Amino acid sequence: MRKLKVVYLALGLISLGLFGCEKQEQTEVAPQKEVVTAKDKAILAVVDLLNQQTNKELIIGELMSNPRGQKLTTIVSNLEKASDNMQAMQTLQGYIAETDKVNKLSDETGCIEIPELWLYQPNVKSDEVLVTYVPDGNEKDWKYIKAYNLKKEVVYLDVNTKPNVQVVVLETNGSEALKVKIDYMNKALQKAGLQQQNSIKAKVNTKGEGLETSKLNKIRLTDDKEPWIKGAAEIYAITSGIRDVNGKKEAEISIIDMPYLDNDGTDYYPNQILLFWSDYSYQGANIQIYEQDSNYNYKELTTILINGVATIAGTISTQPWIAALGTVASAIAEALPDEWYTDNDDYVDSFYTIMKTTTYTNYSGAANNAKMTLAPFFVPAN
Repeated sequence: MRKLKVVYLALGLISLGLFGCEKQEQTEVAPQKEVVTAKDKAILAVVDLLNQQTNKELIIGELMSNPRGQKLTTIVSNLEKASDNMQAMQTLQGYIAETDKVNKLSDETGCIEIPELWLYQPNVKSDEVLVTYVPDGNEKDWKYIKAYNLKKEVVYLDVNTKPNVQVVVLETNGSEALKVKIDYMNKALQKAGLQQQNSIKAKVNTKGEGLETSKLNKIRLTDDKEPWIKGAAEIYAITSGIRDVNGKKEAEISIIDMPYLDNDGTDYYPNQILLFWSDYSYQGANIQIYEQDSNYNYKELTTILINGVATIAGTISTQPWIAALGTVASAIAEALPDEWYTDNDDYVDSFYTIMKTTTYTNYSGAANNAKMTLAPFFVPAN
């Protein structure tokens, strides 16, 4: 059993102990002033709700049924009839309203916050529940994870060691926020001329005989780059290819959500179409996989991507298509890791020069961090 070091702060006294450990250890810790943020107030309201058995059963049950997490608005809505703790409910409703204000300004600020709760479950049985939130800033600078037990005592969790108790986690930059960002980025790519605006229906009807694609049948990640406090990984793919426009070669880029990739070391069978061959003029494409890592200005990160590809536009226009395909992939890779997010979107892996008619079985990426089975898939016209 892993040892978990925690710090309890209550009534001005600091004490140290170990969860799930028979031996007690003592460590001296310098007292520090506690700052109560809006997120602290929100999770303390969750603590109040969890102290009522009916609410606890509803919240924990909801989160166990949705391991990737549930929007806080949905949880609050489900609790409205069951809970009589109006103060806690009003606190959470107020917190949601504040994040809504942030999102209404997202066209100007490029910031999105969508509150979600998810449940971390340890590998050992535990009746104890803690409540926490994902810290702000660069994860490399985190020294500990601040949490509360159901007595509202502060508990400090180790950043790198998974706890051996249940933890309800508040997150504002999870899978729901990623959906919004991906939608924006694809629209921005279209506006920049780096993505065709055809719908799938239009693609099928143009040929009148169906749609040629490549479908992801299986994928496994060796390391999803995600610390435990961030829960399920938010993974996305950047696909790229070459199309001829008025005799010149241009990049075609799409960003695709991969919401099923929760954990590393697990086989997933998504049956997800990743490549639409009608998007490209040539029978080869790239798939580069990344993981969202922070709440960075997504308008800025999209601009970085577009500018990075724009720098090679003149170069690829006269290159052989196979060389142009590699140039586009390199431009994407060079643009993202150094600049994209505050703590950088983690590069996961790349699959270069995927061919239209080839089946790839347990095929390893360039970084040997992902393995996939991808096959041609024909979608008949309706």
